[in-house]
Amino acid sequence: MWRRKRRGVGDIHESLKIQSLWYGGVGVSELENGKKVLIKWALPDSVVDVRIVRKKKDYLLGHIVKVHEVDKKRLDGDAKCPHHLSPYSEGEHLPEHQYGCGGCKRQAVSYESQLQLKHEIVTGCFDGISGLEILPILWSPLVYGYRNKIEFSFGKYLKRKPPAEDGTKSKEFAVAEHRQMWFHKQGEFSKVIDIDQCYLVSAPMHEIYNKIKADIKNSGLPVHDAKSHQWLFRHLMVREWVHTGHLLVNLSFASKHFQEHPEDEQKRRTLLDSWKKDTKFQESATTFVLSDNNGLADVMRGPDTTHETLWWEGKIYEELHYPGWEVARFGISPASFFQTNTTGAELLFSTSADMLWEVKGNIIDLYCGWGSIGQCLLTLGKGKKVKGIEIVEAAIQDANYNAKINHLADRCDYYVGKAEKVVKQGVIDDDFFIWDDVVIVDPPREGMHGDVVKFLIQMKQQSKYRLCYISCNPTTMARDIKLLLESWLFSLSELQPVDMFPHTHHIECISILE
Repeated sequence: MWRRKRRGVGDIHESLKIQSLWYGGVGVSELENGKKVLIKWALPDSVVDVRIVRKKKDYLLGHIVKVHEVDKKRLDGDAKCPHHLSPYSEGEHLPEHQYGCGGCKRQAVSYESQLQLKHEIVTGCFDGISGLEILPILWSPLVYGYRNKIEFSFGKYLKRKPPAEDGTKSKEFAVAEHRQMWFHKQGEFSKVIDIDQCYLVSAPMHEIYNKIKADIKNSGLPVHDAKSHQWLFRHLMVREWVHTGHLLVNLSFASKHFQEHPEDEQKRRTLLDSWKKDTKFQESATTFVLSDNNGLADVMRGPDTTHETLWWEGKIYEELHYPGWEVARFGISPASFFQTNTTGAELLFSTSADMLWEVKGNIIDLYCGWGSIGQCLLTLGKGKKVKGIEIVEAAIQDANYNAKINHLADRCDYYVGKAEKVVKQGVIDDDFFIWDDVVIVDPPREGMHGDVVKFLIQMKQQSKYRLCYISCNPTTMARDIKLLLESWLFSLSELQPVDMFPHTHHIECISILE
C-alpha cells in the first residue's frame, strides 16, 4: 500500500547539539524554531547530523547519520562486543549479517559513567517534586553475564537486490546464505544478526544455543520468515538460574507448516528424538518445553500458542537470598515474568524490604507476577498475609505453587485479571485492608492504570498504609507519583535507583510513599 511521505521526514539537520538525555537513552536537541528533536542512541554534549524519521505534533524523532563532536570523557569505556551498533564506535570490520545488534548501546561508556547518565535521567524525570532526594544508584552485582533469560529469533538475513542500471531501487530481496538464530538487527523485524558471543549471558547458555542452532541447521528444516509468516522454527528462549544451576529451554515453532510440507514432520520427530536420547544435553538443559505458535505475533505466550514438555517438569527452580541466608525457593514456568538479573533482583527486593522496614499489617501486591516480593517479605517476617493480582494466568499458577513450597499457602491469595478491574470486584475488602498495611506496585513500563491510581487514593482516605512503588520506567513512575502527591494524602522524601541492566538505558527505581 502506497503512503504519502510526510513533509520533513527524511530531512537532515546538521550540527545539532545534544542538550540532555530522556528515559530510553534518547538525546534531546532543539531546532531554531524551538521544535524538539529526540535522537536515539545519543550522548549529551555531542554535535551530530540527524535524519528525521518520524514527525509528531510536539516533536521530531531522528537518527544520527554523522558525529562531529563528542566529549571524550563520555567515551571512557572499552566495548567488548564487536557486533553492537552505536554511532559513537565503529566496531570491528564484520560481515553484514554479523553487525547491527542494538542490545548494548552504552558499551563504549564506562560503567561508572553509565550510572551517572542514568542518575541524570532519573533526576530529570522527577523534576518538580520538591523535597525529593534522589539517592545514589546501587550498582548491579554483575556488570557482564548478568542475564538469566535470553531470547533468540530464527530468520534469514534479507537485503535488497542491487539497484537497476538506471538507479531504480529494487523492491525484491536477496536472501543471504546464512540462516541465523540470534538477535534482531537494530530497527529491523525481518533481519537477524548472527553473533559469535553475547557477553551478557553465561557460557552454559551459549553452549545450549550453539548446539540447538547447529542441530537445526543440520536437520534441513526451514526457519521462520517474518515477512511471509511461513516456515517452521520461530523463537528460542533460554533461562538459567544462578543459585540452582537449573536451565530451561523453550523452543517455538509453527505446526501449520506441516499442512503443506508433511515430509518435514518426520524430520522434526527425528530431531526431537535425538535430543531425548542425548543424556549430556539433558544434563545441561534441565527442562525442555516446545511451544506451538500458529499466530502472527512472535510471542512465547498467547491465545494461538500451546505448550508441550519434552522432559522434566516444564519449570525450573531458583532461590532468592537476603544478606547471607536463603529467603525462598521459586518455580518459574516459561510464560512467567521474572527479573532478568537474578542477583540484581535480590538487591532490588532486599532494598525494598529495608526501605519498608517493619510491616505489621497485610500486603497487597497489585502486579504480583509469580509472587516474588510478597512472599519474600513474608519469609522475612514482614507482614501477615498477601493478596496478589496479576494478568498472566500462568504467573498466578506459579504464585500459588510457590506459596505451597514456601509453606505460605494459608497466608497468600492470588487473583487473575487486570489490576484496574480486580480492585473493583471487592477482593480487597475492609477486613483485609485495615491499618499499617503495605501496598506494592511493580507495573509494566506503561505504569499504573488511572483506575488503580484512583483506587490507591480512595483507600488512603480510609486507611493509613504505605505504598512501595517499584518501576522499570521512571517516566511513567514520576507521572503516577505526581498524581498521588496531588491528592495531598501521600508524601515522598527519597527515591532509590537500582541498576539491573548495565550497558543499556534501563533502570529500576524504588520509592516508599507514606
